[in-house]
Amino acid sequence: MEKTIILLIVLLVASSIALVSLLFYLRGVITPQQAIVTPTITELSGRCNNSENAFVVIYHSTKPNMQLFNLLSTSISSAIAKNTSNAINISFNLCIVNYNDLSSELRNSLASYSVFPIFGIYSTSADLSKVNLVKAYFDNEKGFFISKPNITTATYAYIYGYYGVPILNNSNIYLETIKMPKFNEDEVPLIGSIDAKNYIFIYEDAWCLYCAKFYVEILPALREYIENGTIALALKNLIVHPEVNDIHRYLVAVYMESKNSTLIHVLINEIYHRVYINIHPTTDDVLKLIEDAYGSIPDINKYNVDEIIARDSKEAQYEYGIYATPGFIIWNRDRGIGVIILGYSPIETFLNLIH
Repeated sequence: MEKTIILLIVLLVASSIALVSLLFYLRGVITPQQAIVTPTITELSGRCNNSENAFVVIYHSTKPNMQLFNLLSTSISSAIAKNTSNAINISFNLCIVNYNDLSSELRNSLASYSVFPIFGIYSTSADLSKVNLVKAYFDNEKGFFISKPNITTATYAYIYGYYGVPILNNSNIYLETIKMPKFNEDEVPLIGSIDAKNYIFIYEDAWCLYCAKFYVEILPALREYIENGTIALALKNLIVHPEVNDIHRYLVAVYMESKNSTLIHVLINEIYHRVYINIHPTTDDVLKLIEDAYGSIPDINKYNVDEIIARDSKEAQYEYGIYATPGFIIWNRDRGIGVIILGYSPIETFLNLIH
């Protein structure tokens, strides 16, 4: 258990700023001071059984994994004690709150947070604003210290990637988001109707075996839902194998020039059918496919292909914690909410989420 807690502490530093040991923070003894009780803390305390110190997890639709967040709560408490040479040594009670139950004022203060669950801490018995660790990794929202967005997604990605622990109770759903991926039909091929009820955004790599498994094993079973307007598939780039960079650049250029999503689907489908049987097409192979299907090779220097690929990758990693392929966001356009799926999932996962 102790080893698990120590490893979980490391999650807090798995962000874009640095992987710095928590013990390198200044450890000057802090004189404990009582926190100022703000309306935000009063509201949260009322929803957390009037707890003096609480680790608050705010979810949107699917409840979080209680065991996981109990461990995170314990790890943060331990880290704060070490960071203050035990001047602040408090235990946090785990408090689970639905985002929709919060006041409009508190929801407005969380406007920059688009991925759920959100986690944070508050204390009415100690002034956490004086703690270096808290100041470094949490944003202060009127006394409620919320894990910074990039640290939140990096923490979840680390947990899921290294431990395979589900963040939410439904192990087929990684996270939920209220921010739709950027969609510009001039830059993003869409297989299906633009008026579809659900968009399935796939972040893919042309040599990704499990992307190929999705195209070969799952996509045919979803064909009827594409045809009847239940779903549309939006194609995004997330390059994992450096060898496919030029392949993606040419595919992006073909779409920029042709605006033909069906053509792109034909090309990527042919690529993945080869990958599925362990044949990795080269750039020259793909150029031959493009010439046969399109009739010519586009000039990639005419289009902002590198910008589009970089933007897709940054969006996947920093907005949604998707660092490997395939990654999916199933966006329900009526409800304005999406679920994030990491890796290959069975057809049942998709069917359950699009109905």
